[in-house]
Amino acid sequence: MRKVLIANRGEIAVRACRDAGLASVAVYAEPDLDALHAQMAYEAYSLAGTSPAETYLDINKIVKIALDCGADTVHPGYGSLTENARAVTAAQLTWIGPPPEAIEALGDSPNVRVSGHVYHVETGLVTTFVDAKQVSSRVRSRR
Repeated sequence: MRKVLIANRGEIAVRACRDAGLASVAVYAEPDLDALHAQMAYEAYSLAGTSPAETYLDINKIVKIALDCGADTVHPGYGSLTENARAVTAAQLTWIGPPPEAIEALGDSPNVRVSGHVYHVETGLVTTFVDAKQVSSRVRSRR
């Protein structure tokens, strides 16, 4: 992993790349030209549009930019790109996030509970720091 395209307004992912010594690539909708993620990234490319449907949700544009700029990895940032993880991996790019099979299984409501256990996804309401620590401990103990 050398160059990470962050697909949707991911300021935190851009910072994490910088901290890890990785080049970051932001993509942005025209209204987001001056957004923090686009300004902070090592490189930034326009998705040539204004609405989410024609920009951040257009997996073909995102994959093309990743390939054209030499990114080897894609991070979903904020948003719905996780539903298109398979398109990223099909383009021989590394996907940062749950495997496409897990996303697809969890998207099928009747299978959520069963799949959640297979993929070690913790379910339930976390409202306090103590709750978060307990969930974290349970997840860590499964590894």
